[in-house]
Amino acid sequence: MVAFVKNQRNNGHQLTNSLTFLACGVTDRVNLFLNYVGLSSSRKTTHHALNKLSRRSSLLISTKIGKLLAPTLGSFLCFDNLDFEQRVHTKSVSSSDLTVESYQQAMLNVESVDVHSRMLLPTAKEEVQWELVLKSQITSALLKHLATPAESYVSINTKPPVVDQISSEKPDITMLKLMIAADYLAQGAGEVFQDIVDQSNLTMSDFAS
Repeated sequence: MVAFVKNQRNNGHQLTNSLTFLACGVTDRVNLFLNYVGLSSSRKTTHHALNKLSRRSSLLISTKIGKLLAPTLGSFLCFDNLDFEQRVHTKSVSSSDLTVESYQQAMLNVESVDVHSRMLLPTAKEEVQWELVLKSQITSALLKHLATPAESYVSINTKPPVVDQISSEKPDITMLKLMIAADYLAQGAGEVFQDIVDQSNLTMSDFAS
């Protein structure tokens, strides 16, 4: 905050806050106060930052889509159904169930729900993994602070086993702009493809090939 007040070009955190506040619907009056105390950039600076991010994103999208992974293989596109009516959710949970009365009725039904120990206890596989983790931690503490191994012929495991290890590599994913298409299958698909072509700066023939 002090660095921003002394030099408003040192505004990385303030820009991040102002972009978040704008996306969350914070009013100009509140943002003006936050800018006054050094927690946010001005709304004008925020819009300039959005325009800059938009231009860079457009360039990145066109570069990614135009780049071929192989002579006959283009970029992978993943589509998600961003339907504003949320039809998937309304099929599973009716809007009539999202009421205080429905919540109170569900809480009354809790008394008749059978709760078994297997719902709360770990499985046999999870127990084995947890045991190995504890043993490795105890062994590591002993060898580090209290004892030394008498011989090196016996392997002593000081690291816990890997459980569903997630790759540390950051995936190369680029988000496209939000697309609004018609509900009709043919027309909606055509609008989506046309929007992708517009964002990629490719011709329709190049995109189709």
